[in-house]
Amino acid sequence: MSGQLRFDGWYACSESTFDASVNLVAECGKYTLPLCHPGVCSDDTRRTLDVFVKRIRAVNSTNPKILWMLQGGPGYASADLDSWLADMYTLQRGQVTVMTMDHRGVGRSSYLSCPAAQATTSGSPGGRAITPDELPACLANVQHIYGAANAAGFSITSAATDLLTIISATSSPTQEVYMYGVSYGTIWVQRAMLVLPHLFPSLHNIRGFVLDGVVTHSGPHRTVFSDWDVNHGIVATKYFDLCRQNAFCASKFPDRTLYDTTLLLYVKLNAASHACNALVKTNFGDADGLKMLFSEYLQHSTLRVLIPVLVYRLQRCQTADIVVLQTMLNSVQDLMDAPHMGTSFYSELVRNVIGYSDLWELPTPTQAVLQAKFDQNVVASGMVSSLTEYCIYTGATDPACVATDSTYQYNHSISFTYPPDAYFNQTVVVPPQASVLLFNGGLDPQTPLGGAQDTRNLLQTARKLLVEFPYCPHGILGVSLTTNASAPPCGQTILASYVAESGNLGAVDTTCVQTLRPMSFQLSTAFADTLVPGISLGDLYDGTLPPSATAPPSALTTIRPMTTSSPNITTAANTVDTTPPYFVEFAIVSALAVVASFAVGLLVWEVRLRVNRRRLQQHQ
Repeated sequence: MSGQLRFDGWYACSESTFDASVNLVAECGKYTLPLCHPGVCSDDTRRTLDVFVKRIRAVNSTNPKILWMLQGGPGYASADLDSWLADMYTLQRGQVTVMTMDHRGVGRSSYLSCPAAQATTSGSPGGRAITPDELPACLANVQHIYGAANAAGFSITSAATDLLTIISATSSPTQEVYMYGVSYGTIWVQRAMLVLPHLFPSLHNIRGFVLDGVVTHSGPHRTVFSDWDVNHGIVATKYFDLCRQNAFCASKFPDRTLYDTTLLLYVKLNAASHACNALVKTNFGDADGLKMLFSEYLQHSTLRVLIPVLVYRLQRCQTADIVVLQTMLNSVQDLMDAPHMGTSFYSELVRNVIGYSDLWELPTPTQAVLQAKFDQNVVASGMVSSLTEYCIYTGATDPACVATDSTYQYNHSISFTYPPDAYFNQTVVVPPQASVLLFNGGLDPQTPLGGAQDTRNLLQTARKLLVEFPYCPHGILGVSLTTNASAPPCGQTILASYVAESGNLGAVDTTCVQTLRPMSFQLSTAFADTLVPGISLGDLYDGTLPPSATAPPSALTTIRPMTTSSPNITTAANTVDTTPPYFVEFAIVSALAVVASFAVGLLVWEVRLRVNRRRLQQHQ
């Protein structure tokens, strides 16, 4: 039922946005909702936005449960969750209706862009990314379209209100509704919990909330992008210590630990006398670029296994090492660079409007503080260059922006962010009829485990459960593989049980956690041959190529910083011996660093490449 809302649908559509071979039939449509919900912003012209929704309806059921699945980012579209919708629908034997939506401003929901400024086009200076030089004109165009004071029309609170409005229109009072959010989707869900009693007091059928890769909504440790480098450093230190405890990995670093070897390597690589200095300059610019590459690799359970390989080869750096290193780096880059239609659905503007309004430290850290966070961590993504972007979006009124104004000459008349609203940094009170299930990986640098533990403790309810996955990175629904080759990822099994048990946490089956794949630093010969074809013994550490082999030209651009919760490159590789026939594409969150030749303030373009994931997942 659609009530008073304007709705265009439901139309039969493919379950998959981009894969014509998928057989499941879904239904798609668009709701028309106000740009400014009451109390969020004020729009005398009563502009509206279209919000795209998709559902796979339950079969043979008159009053099925409904599971909503919400994507992360901010800025990513629901298309990258298509495979997960199908997986959860199938796992629940078609007895549960599965639904999703594109966040306002993203994908098919009134995509936020600046067409009059022609940014994000293939012919613009930054391509899909928006350069600092393009940004003021782009924001001026956005102001013209939506109103200079209406950035809150794209806020977390606006998206949460959309979600609850649509739930009211698509469910009956007796239907149980569950919300699952991943990464940024978890703060979207938490904000919905806060909005619910104020704007939807009669909506009592939401029985459960699932947070996967938890963004902490409130408290002294709330999640902010300006802590991205610190978070990566904490998880990297933990990962490097696991190498020390692992007999195989530790054997590669007998004199110094991986951690100490890496720190020393950074110092040595910048010296012109180091044998790999030219390789580093060509591929990363300098040792800082290598540190940022490691932050990208750390986000993924396969690519992180290459960090000790790179350190091992770089610190030795013989001629044969250079050939293997360049071949390996190019192979990984080729997998990342495969074209993907879904990148056109990602909105950098939505990412940054929300990121610099709701998910940034206030007042902003200075350039010196951000640089120190980068320098003091063994692995980091380089958030210092985001300061320029932050200042442009916010109108450069912050003291840290004023301090750099003479250098960057900000346009103070242009901005497009919103002030904190009534729900900002508020402790989440869970509706009395509902429970909360939380998932988090112990090696998740994007949303570290400590944040999930804080959220669990802060949630105002006794009905809450945090399930920890010690060695998993971000996005548990896709990365929690088990030793049972015929089983789905553990996170999917637990989510299905949670819905089946109507949110009764005491009855949820979490036993699959005991069968999670163990931590491994060893690489299969098949994976080694994928990255470096023909390497002897399939050994990326010490294997060689034929004497006639020479290093190929670099396929990398100079590494520069990435950001946010980023939908993980999903790539998965064979770090254990079994190759499961069942693997679900991980469609969320690693940010790919997009590099441009700008002096400062480089903007990052986060993309989720499903094609890339598929290609590497064949080796999982």
